[in-house]
Amino acid sequence: MKTLNQANRTFAIYTIVVSALLFVLIWSLFHQIQDVSWIPNVMNMIVGIWLDFRYGHAVGESLLAIVSLFTIASLIILVSKDAYSQYKWNEFIKSQENKDLTELLNLKYAQIGFPIVVLHDMESYALTSGMITPKIIISTGLLSSLSDNELNAVLLHETYHSIHYHPMKKWLLRRLSHVMTYVPILKGLLSYYSIWIELLADRYAIEQMRNKTYIASAIVKMINQSQSRQRMLPITADFGKTAINYRLKQVLDLQEQPSIEYCSKKALWLSVAVGILFTSIVIFSCS
Repeated sequence: MKTLNQANRTFAIYTIVVSALLFVLIWSLFHQIQDVSWIPNVMNMIVGIWLDFRYGHAVGESLLAIVSLFTIASLIILVSKDAYSQYKWNEFIKSQENKDLTELLNLKYAQIGFPIVVLHDMESYALTSGMITPKIIISTGLLSSLSDNELNAVLLHETYHSIHYHPMKKWLLRRLSHVMTYVPILKGLLSYYSIWIELLADRYAIEQMRNKTYIASAIVKMINQSQSRQRMLPITADFGKTAINYRLKQVLDLQEQPSIEYCSKKALWLSVAVGILFTSIVIFSCS
């Protein structure tokens, strides 16, 4: 399998776009507040910031600085919430771990190279969790419904996510898309990336097993599993129902390249307009 693939290319494009936006936003914020006198008196400092925003700069510069503050504040809030959610998820893992099955699977699939944790939970799911040290999580509900070969296919799928640190990358893309809703192309790139990491993980499992039957039957079983609730976890990449139609089409014909759009034309042109607007404000503020 080639290292350069659609997911890596999309992540690179996303990184370039966001880096350029962050540079413009941070620069505008520092440009806006550099004239403020940062004195110990909090009230005087607030008044100074307000006067500088109101009279010291053009309206466009002030609005861009407000957008910068809103983006940074939103990101801090979301990161804090996600950190708490991840903490609660880790506590759930500790409380629900089936130690006997966990030890058994880690011995049986030691060649995978990543820790496997089995949770006592009748809900069916398999996912990769964690940023720096990813681990594969699988529930007893799903485990009981899979054959040995299907289980191997699912674990290989999750192994691919672990190798490429997809939980961390997907989390970054999701959160930046959320706080930069004024750049709609980012949402499209996130969707495109999410679809392709699942397709590539399936291809990896098929390539390793040299058989596409087992990953296909595991996907079908996942579709048919009744789930009373859907876990929304911040730093994970799961085997669930993401891109099911594309994944099933891929299993039927591995040679056919799926036709997936990065984003709509409307989102593209709106994003271009935002980029031109932000850049114009920065250029004119320098002149």
